[in-house]
Amino acid sequence: MRRLVLTLSLVIATGAFAQTPPNAPNPPIAPFPDDYRRSPCAATDVCSSFERGRIMTAGHSFLGYTISHEWLDAHFDELLAYFKPLCEKSAHCYPIMGSTMQWCNDLLMPEFRAACDRFEKGSYDWTQCTQVVDIWALGRDMRTMQAWKDAQACGAEKDRFVPRSKPPVVWMVPAKLSLGFKDYIRIYAVDPDTHTPVPAKITIDKQTVYAPTNATGMLWTYYPFKWPVKFNREPNAQGHRDLVAPMITVAPDGYPPVSFRMPIDVPKMNVAMTPATLKRGKNTVTVTAVDAATGWPVELRVMYGLDIVGESNKPFTLEVKGKRQELWATSLFERYSDVVILPAAK
Repeated sequence: MRRLVLTLSLVIATGAFAQTPPNAPNPPIAPFPDDYRRSPCAATDVCSSFERGRIMTAGHSFLGYTISHEWLDAHFDELLAYFKPLCEKSAHCYPIMGSTMQWCNDLLMPEFRAACDRFEKGSYDWTQCTQVVDIWALGRDMRTMQAWKDAQACGAEKDRFVPRSKPPVVWMVPAKLSLGFKDYIRIYAVDPDTHTPVPAKITIDKQTVYAPTNATGMLWTYYPFKWPVKFNREPNAQGHRDLVAPMITVAPDGYPPVSFRMPIDVPKMNVAMTPATLKRGKNTVTVTAVDAATGWPVELRVMYGLDIVGESNKPFTLEVKGKRQELWATSLFERYSDVVILPAAK
């Protein structure tokens, strides 16, 4: 007896969209490129924070830290030197239209914290360093609101924010996700001409996801977030539903939006039916379904027209009366696309 083997090859019609941002840099560039265009409205005193003599007291009062006087004396000046170019970037972030003070401060925090990467993570030096950086950053947040307001006012007057014809350069880290991915995702955007960061709202089609480090909880460029791997279902030409990666849209004010599908491979399966055809009357049928990557059994609900007739990987009885209807299957747990096993007789 012949055995009919049907293998799903899922092809998503994405039109102008790609599986990664259509203008993503290759290789990715720095989140805040060093060759950014300087603004005449750059802020001043954007790195004003607690004085050296108050770092230990502030650390204890605000965050419960125990910062060593000896460690602070030995390393504070070198930390300030490390911060200097980052403070310069902050100064040129503040005039960016659509930015907030906190957004500018937050987007550079990974680079400020990188000052401690020279120490072994978890060591005494690393702990002291991260505590000093954190309390210094808190003091900065408390003192720079006016600097941001002044830079914004200057930018509105001199830079004249006008709609751009070109979209921002957008990329995602990591650039590719696996089905078991559980870590943080960041989406970055920079102006294609000035190479300055672009603040932008992010949406994931048909899904609600939050950014825990953003005070508003909303998804924005530069803020890390976790995406519980979840696919959407969309109608296909056969009248069934395909499993597809959701569409991400990055929508900054004044720029054309950038849309792309979440860069993750959609699960595929191999489906086989025994016997290869159906005869009029009663048939004993087995639909075998396994994951194409792992070979593990896939649980499907087998349908004959609109009726449920069985489950995958288990024999069932199907009686064919009159004109043969379509035999198809759908995933019990929304993990795979629908599959047509045998089309309706013409």
